[in-house]
Order: sequence, then C-alpha cells, then structure tokens
Amino acid sequence: ETMNDIKKFEKRVLTHSDFEDEGFDEQTNSESINLADIEVSAPYEQENAPKPSTDITEYIHSKTTSGIDPYIMEIRRRLQEDIHARREREKRRRKVLVDQLRALESIEDARREESLVSHLLRQSQFERRLAVELLQTRHEKDVLRQNRIGHEKELEQRRRLDFIEAMDREAELARLARIEYAEQVRKDKELHDIIASDKAEAQHQENFQVCTEITWQLVDFSLKVSEYRQLCENLIPVKLWREWNALFIAGQSLFDDENRADQQDKPNKLHAQTILEEESLKLLDEGDFNEYRNMIGEWEPPTREQFPFETPPVDNPIYGFVINRLHHIVHPPPEKLPPPLFPAYGLKIIVLGKSFSGKTTALKRYCEEHTIVIISLENLVHEAIDAFKNNEMREGEADSDSESSVILDEDKKPDENTSGNQT
Repeated sequence: ETMNDIKKFEKRVLTHSDFEDEGFDEQTNSESINLADIEVSAPYEQENAPKPSTDITEYIHSKTTSGIDPYIMEIRRRLQEDIHARREREKRRRKVLVDQLRALESIEDARREESLVSHLLRQSQFERRLAVELLQTRHEKDVLRQNRIGHEKELEQRRRLDFIEAMDREAELARLARIEYAEQVRKDKELHDIIASDKAEAQHQENFQVCTEITWQLVDFSLKVSEYRQLCENLIPVKLWREWNALFIAGQSLFDDENRADQQDKPNKLHAQTILEEESLKLLDEGDFNEYRNMIGEWEPPTREQFPFETPPVDNPIYGFVINRLHHIVHPPPEKLPPPLFPAYGLKIIVLGKSFSGKTTALKRYCEEHTIVIISLENLVHEAIDAFKNNEMREGEADSDSESSVILDEDKKPDENTSGNQT
C-alpha cells in the first residue's frame, strides 16, 4: 500500500510540473521540456543512469552556445535549476516517505512482536497448564500400569500355583488310578484263573460224563446182544440190529427195566421219561421211514434173479388222487376270506419331506408298480400359469364331468355355472 501511495504521489507531481511549464515558448523550450519530462518521469532510473545531469547540460550548453540569445540561455539555466531543485525535492520527499515507511514498519514490527509475545505468553501458560496436566496423567498412567503389572504378576503367580496344584492332583489321581488299575487287573486275573479252572473242571466233568455214558451204553449194547443171543440162540435180525444201532447212536437206553426202576425210585421224573419214550419211538419211526424211502431192509426190491427185468415205477393217477384227497381231509385248506361288503375307494396321500430327498423318484417307481396317479403342486401351478398366459378359459361341462373335475378357482364358479346353463 505504501508503494502504491508513493506512485500516486509521483503522478500528481508530474501533472503539476506539466501545468507549470505551459507558459514558456514552444520552440525554445521543446528540448528542455522533453529533457525535463524524461528526467521527471524516470526519477528512479536517473540514479542508475551511466551519465549524470551535468554532462547533459554541458553537452546542451556546448551545442547551443553559438548563435543563441543570452535571454534564452538564462531561461534554460533557470529551467535547469528548477529541474535540479525539483529533483532535490523529490529526493527529500522520497527520503521522508522512506523514513515514514521505515517508522511504520518499525511500529508494525513492534506491534507484531507485542502480539507475538502476548500470544507466546498465553501459549506458554496454556502449555504450562497442559504440561502439568500431562505430567499428572502420565503419573496416573504409570500408577495404573504399575498396579496392572502387579495385578498381572499376582494372577500369574496364582495361576502358576493353581497349575502346580492341578498337576500334583492329576499326578496323585494318576497314581491312585494306576494302583486301582493294577488291583483290578490282579482281581480280574484271579477271576479269570478261577473261571478258567472252573471251565476246565466243567469240561473235564462233561467229557468224563460223556465217556462214562458211552462206556455204559457200550456195556448195555453188549449185554443186550448177549442177552438176545442167550435167549434166542440165534443171530440178531437186521431190522432189530438197525433199531438198536439207531438208539445207541441217539444215546437212548436199550433196557426198559432200568427205566421202570428209575421211575419207581424217582416218581417226579415221570414226565421226563415219557418224553424220552416218545423220542425213542419217533427215532424208530424216522428210521423206518428212511428205510422205506431209501428202499433198504424190508423195503429192498428183489434182486435180478428174483425179478429178471428192471423198470421204473409207473405213475398212478388214481393213487395220486387218493393221496391228495386224504391230504385235504387231514389238512383241510383254509377258507378264503369273503369279499368286502363296501365298494373299493381311492386314497389321497400327501408325501412330505426335505428338498432333494428323492420323493419324486420314489413316487415314480411306486407309480410303475401300482395303479396310482401323481399330482404335483408345482406342475399344476405352472400349467395354470401357462393356461392364463394362453388365454384359456374353462368351459361348462356336463353334470357327470363337473362332479369328477377339480375346480381350482372358487371365484369363477358362478360364472361357469351361468355359462353352462346358457349352453
């Protein structure tokens, strides 16, 4: 702003100097006016100019001394003095302005320094207060950190003690478990030895009993054979020998006197003895049936000398009819159930389940095996949407058809009934 004020002041000075020089002669003062305008318009350039103003005046004076009036010379001299005086005034004015600018700058610097000092003082007080607060917070933080460290150390020591106690407890429990396991193993081993010895003893007794029974059966069989030979004084028939052999193999007794003695001694075993007799008879019957089926013994066919030709047995339809009739009489077939009184009816079944669980596949397979119809809700919805898109409408049908049809939209029932009546 100060430089702008200086420039405005210089412009006003130049305008005043122009008005003062208007009263001189144009022809005589043209060169001096131009020179003055050049010197006044560029006051700052004149200080740095290579040639001073005296050289210019001397040059003009030397050039114009010859043939010029002394009056004009005096005017030019006065003009030069005025120019020099104006230049000096400009210098003094510029010096005053510079001094004023420096004074203003010093005042501004002092004011700026005062404001800066006051700001710094306020800032220093604020910083001092902040420093005190920071020190307090830091002290509190240190106290909290120390308390936390101490608490963590206590917790760590407590956890360590708990861990040591837990490990000692686990070790003691493991030791007790090992002792208990060793005791249990010892008891199990003793029990195993006892069970093994009992089992071996039982097996020995069983084997001994079996051997004893076989021995006594051999003795009985020998006594039976010797008794028959002694009484009949003849060889034993083949059939009787096979019966005795079958009873011996089955472990049945060959003497009835012993059974009677056992019954007299032990009357509570009557039912068991009856069961044994029934088993013996059943065994003998099975032996006779096997002889008949295998055609051995009494059922053995005659030899080739007795029967010269050998032919397979011929089918006998009369004999088969008689056997079939006797079988139906002895074992009549079960009567057929009467047909139900009520007519057959259809079942509606809903199949529910999770998605992708195979419901459709199972229903298709069941549909192939049985007479059922699958109604898929999704397919019905898609068909209804397609029918709506294709502008398909349900027409009225006969009474029999309307009873068997399925109407999905209940709102269209009145319209359909009216259309049916019209048709």
